[in-house]
Amino acid sequence: MNTNLISCIFCGVPMSRLAQECPRCLRSQMVCGPCQICSALVYRAHDALSFEGPKREPNFRYYHRSCFAPIQQEVIASFGLLRCPDCGSAGFEKWFLGPLSEGPPKWLYLKCSSCGRPSLGDIWKPASNPCRFCGCPIVPAIHAMRIYTTAYTKWEVHEICFSRLGL
Repeated sequence: MNTNLISCIFCGVPMSRLAQECPRCLRSQMVCGPCQICSALVYRAHDALSFEGPKREPNFRYYHRSCFAPIQQEVIASFGLLRCPDCGSAGFEKWFLGPLSEGPPKWLYLKCSSCGRPSLGDIWKPASNPCRFCGCPIVPAIHAMRIYTTAYTKWEVHEICFSRLGL
C-alpha cells in the first residue's frame, strides 16, 4: 500500500492520510476525544455532541448521541408527571418537547383538553432558557435545576443531565 494511503477506520477503503473524511462512507476520521459516558473515541461527525467543560476544567467534553439518548429520554419521560391542577389529567408532554418555533413558546397558551383550565403554562412556568445539554425546557414543578458554570458563562441545566453526565 502507498505510504500516503491509510484505511478508513469505519469501512476499510484506502484513503489519503490528508483526507478528513472517507470518500466512500463520508465519515470523519478526525478524533475529538473520548466519550464521557462510554469512553470510546468520538469522531467529528453529525452523531457527536460537545459541551464546554466546567470552569474548573474548561476543555470540551464529547459524547456520542447514542450514549446521550437515554439521558434525554429520561428528561422527556419526566414531562409525563405534569397534571392539570383541577382535573388531574395528563398528556401535556408534547407541548414542551422539540425545538421552539419562531414566536411565543408552545406552552404559553396551553389549556387542559379535559376540563378547559386555561393558562397551564403560567402555572408550571418553565425556565426562560432550555437545558443547555438536552434542549428541553426546565419546569421547576418537576425538575431540579443546576447552574452549570463554564469559563465564560453560566447555563441552567436539568439536575438529571448534570448528574448523568458526571459533571
